[in-house]
Amino acid sequence: MDRNKTRVDTPNKDLPETDSKSKKTKAGVGAVKKPAATSRSSVSDKKPTAKPVAWCADLNEKVRVPAVIINEVAWMGTAKSHNDEWIELKNLFHDPVDLGGWQLQNKNRGIKISLKPGSVVPAGGFYLLERTDDTSVPAVSADAIYTGNLANANEALYLFDAACGLQDSIVAALAWPAGDNANKRTMERTADLLWRTSVSPGGTPKQENSVY
Repeated sequence: MDRNKTRVDTPNKDLPETDSKSKKTKAGVGAVKKPAATSRSSVSDKKPTAKPVAWCADLNEKVRVPAVIINEVAWMGTAKSHNDEWIELKNLFHDPVDLGGWQLQNKNRGIKISLKPGSVVPAGGFYLLERTDDTSVPAVSADAIYTGNLANANEALYLFDAACGLQDSIVAALAWPAGDNANKRTMERTADLLWRTSVSPGGTPKQENSVY
């Protein structure tokens, strides 16, 4: 098509010029190309990397007045299975305690538990940790599940708060200070924080200890 003819045949001078060459100059030759927009999905799809847990050392000095203690330990398992181990914590304070960031470890760190924020234990209440699944203690719901097993001798447990202060510990140099493997009686804490063997087989999960 003749470009000049196109201009002559356009009767209305008020209409904007539609010359194809002019468009090419504006959009092509004289124009600076914009960089391709970065795909928002490629950025938003990247999930933040979880911050690794900074594990506490077992050499920290124990606090003088612990807020939460290790209250009962089924290191021997249950009559159903020796694998059904569980550990109970108790809040000694008159206010709820958020255990978020607290850690529980054993001697060789086969057990390394880091409790999540919102893991609240009520005032004077209990917090139950069951091994592997929620069937270690029948009819009692676990507050947290952990992996790893406790040895029957040459073992230890360390409880740290969120600032890595050592709240409580148990050291079984040769054997645990209490508990009965044959009759599956747990190791319970007394009112003066000593260890005694539970009166009842199976112990007292999330209840006041039988020897308290």
